Amino acid sequence: MESTEILQAILLNKVKNFKWNYYLFDFSDKPKIEADLKIIKENDDFVVEIMSKISKENGTYVYSGAALNPNDIFSFFVAFLDQNPNLLESVMKRIFDLNEILNNSDSDEGTLGKFNREDTERRNRMFDEKISDGFSKTKDDFIILAEGDSWFLWPKLSFLFIKKDPVKDIIDWLSENDHYAIYNLAAGGDWLSNMFYKGGYIEELPRLSPDVFLVSGGGNDLVGDGRLGNMVISPFLEKKRDLNDKYYKNITEKRKNDLNFDSEKFNLGAQFVSDEFIQFLNIAMLQYFSMFFNINKKPAYRNMLMITQGYDFAIPSKERNGAFISLQRTINSIQNTGNWLFAPLNLKGITNPEEQRAIIYFMIYEFNEMLIPLAKYFDNVFHIDCRGTADSKDDWFDELHLESHAFKKVAKKYEECIKDNARKIGSATNKIYRVADN
Repeated sequence: MESTEILQAILLNKVKNFKWNYYLFDFSDKPKIEADLKIIKENDDFVVEIMSKISKENGTYVYSGAALNPNDIFSFFVAFLDQNPNLLESVMKRIFDLNEILNNSDSDEGTLGKFNREDTERRNRMFDEKISDGFSKTKDDFIILAEGDSWFLWPKLSFLFIKKDPVKDIIDWLSENDHYAIYNLAAGGDWLSNMFYKGGYIEELPRLSPDVFLVSGGGNDLVGDGRLGNMVISPFLEKKRDLNDKYYKNITEKRKNDLNFDSEKFNLGAQFVSDEFIQFLNIAMLQYFSMFFNINKKPAYRNMLMITQGYDFAIPSKERNGAFISLQRTINSIQNTGNWLFAPLNLKGITNPEEQRAIIYFMIYEFNEMLIPLAKYFDNVFHIDCRGTADSKDDWFDELHLESHAFKKVAKKYEECIKDNARKIGSATNKIYRVADN
């Protein structure tokens, strides 16, 4: 029990003299990381020695050993989590102050759950029919497994005999490609946490042997059920972040030379972001890494193309988009749009629209930057960078979801990535596909 508590404290950055963050890891020296992981896996002394140097003093865990570089800490995590993956679940609970990570997210419940199930069944009937009609792997034909959230499945709405698809999401657009047979595990409202722990993809990988595995997850973990409020500070109760402290200077130093980087907006948003957000990204990075690491343990999947995406800069707003009498405006009203971003920020006393948008800019920017090094590390992982896809508010259906025409741009970039890299793993010159570059 003590070792579990210590590991939870380490993962949550609650151990004095043992600090780590996703942006400090250097994935560029892959051979060294792989060599370190092999040594650690074959010799538990490294893990045991670190654990032995952590003790509790006046209610706080303190590390008294020699200073570790970030990649040693990363290797320690991978080695231990490889054998104890459920630790990430318990840590995510504590970040969100939840009693449990539910087996079923909102994606399985109520009306949303009903629409998700209906649309999943419809999509997978299409898959089965396509296979029955003779679809098979050829040079240009690909079997695709899609696991994700509402960017992959914005469910059709069913009212009596009416079926309406107000938003054509990424998978809707990809499904129009005759060369793709897509099996769907995605569900609107689903969390990365649930995808990771329920592991539906683990059952389907050996059954389907897909050429491509698409993953979209993390957005609902962050903003579902008003959890965004956990990720920001209240300027009336706490001091804004000091951007000159080492914590944020490390981030801004890494980003300052990025193409299309808005330092003014980034720094404005950073002032309001709490430690919990960085902890969330830390754990999300370990979840994604563990997913890809474990999949690639089997040689059969090392040539399977895996693609992530990191969302676009959403706009906090309670406005109902669309014409006064329109399906879009009606759905925005039913969903009570504004509850994901606008309301949690307002509750914290952050009411200035410029500050609200800057906070989301910082969060989405860093969510993408957390995923990009993983794409560069794994030969078969690629990233779709959606930042800057939406040019204006008219490109958004609501606070979180793009309009159909904007999702089409994203889908086109997926098609480009698949065409360039499916069945060609190891030869890529481009690991990051940026939608806004179209």
